[in-house]
Amino acid sequence: MGNAHGLVVASLLVAGAGMLSCSLLLDTDALQKGTGQGAAVDAGGDGSAESGGGEPGGAAGSEAGGVGGSATGGAAGGDAGSAELPIGDLGQALAHAICANLEACGGPLAEFVYHEESCDDYLAAVLDDTIVGAIRRSVDLGKLTYDAAKAATCVQHLLEGGTQSPPRCADLAKGLEECRDALGGRSGPGEACTSYYDCESGHYCDVETSCPGACRAFVQFGGSCTKSEQCGPDLTCVKGSGGDGTCQSYTPSHGDCGDTKPPCVPGDYCFGKKCLPVRDAFTVKSGFACYTNGLLCENGLSCMFDGLPFLSTATCMEPKEAGEACNVGVPEVCATGLYCSYGSVNPKCLALPTENQACAKATVQTFGISPPCAAGLACVNDVCLPRRRLAEACSDDAQCYSGYCAGADEGTGQCELRACL
Repeated sequence: MGNAHGLVVASLLVAGAGMLSCSLLLDTDALQKGTGQGAAVDAGGDGSAESGGGEPGGAAGSEAGGVGGSATGGAAGGDAGSAELPIGDLGQALAHAICANLEACGGPLAEFVYHEESCDDYLAAVLDDTIVGAIRRSVDLGKLTYDAAKAATCVQHLLEGGTQSPPRCADLAKGLEECRDALGGRSGPGEACTSYYDCESGHYCDVETSCPGACRAFVQFGGSCTKSEQCGPDLTCVKGSGGDGTCQSYTPSHGDCGDTKPPCVPGDYCFGKKCLPVRDAFTVKSGFACYTNGLLCENGLSCMFDGLPFLSTATCMEPKEAGEACNVGVPEVCATGLYCSYGSVNPKCLALPTENQACAKATVQTFGISPPCAAGLACVNDVCLPRRRLAEACSDDAQCYSGYCAGADEGTGQCELRACL
């Protein structure tokens, strides 16, 4: 394995967030930001701009048969080729398609992104208050135009990638790049931008030193980079000991992998120095050994360690109920709404903290296996508080789906869309 935490973290980063980072400018930490778990990813300046954002909805768009009509009402509209996707439904539809890919490619480990939440609802709120909010802002300002038919086609292709068998895990970033075709009036090389979607295809928005930033061409294979979004959808930024890196191709399935090689292609993880599909790892039945053999448990079971987490043997277990003794497991060994208090004397399954209670800080929270608070809450200054949407009052960045609480230091905080991301 090479790294005790490797299977848990690497699998999710590659199968989930690794597929998002190129074009959504999100990774696992960014997605977890609303729960107060991950380290914030600073996507640009701390300025803000007004933008609308609806309440998080249910399953967005439709199933693989089409994505027309209202994204909140399930399947609606006609064939995918003739459907239109209103911009107000874009966040929910994208969330539904991305979640289909996360769950198909990451299996039970996909819940490390959204934990106790509905993936569709949680990710729709994050997208609406970040990148989709930025798109709507540019459209409202007349900087971009929006083609509802092309957007529907893009989302349909994304959804198909996650619902095919086997899923096309490596194609999600390419599909998200295609979604830029739904936007007209995008900026060319060197022109101003506030997000990736302001720029022409083949470019990213460089906001490292200024906001607005400037559109830059993707770095080609072997070129210098500091983050993967600079490399485009087919490449990733592989960093050396000095911090900077070069754009490299992912290691393909069944290719050799390890510390000195590029990461496995999205949807794979490195085990025994070979890249293997994550979806093939979840095969072990209850009562049988897991993890040390490179395999995890069937859906609904947890791979619970017999001793020190990630360093001991492990066995597939049914979910444990409140008050039962437990150890660290992958996914969380305790039933929904509970966490294992491993790290304390006589660890057992306890209820996740509710509003205004202190955040949980057991080993499972440290590893990101379990959230620090119950569903719908974020850990804000060690206290569980409700997550907030744009224009709602907040006390810290971690409380906002947008990741930005303007005026928090003055005690007049309000969740806002960042000026650049």
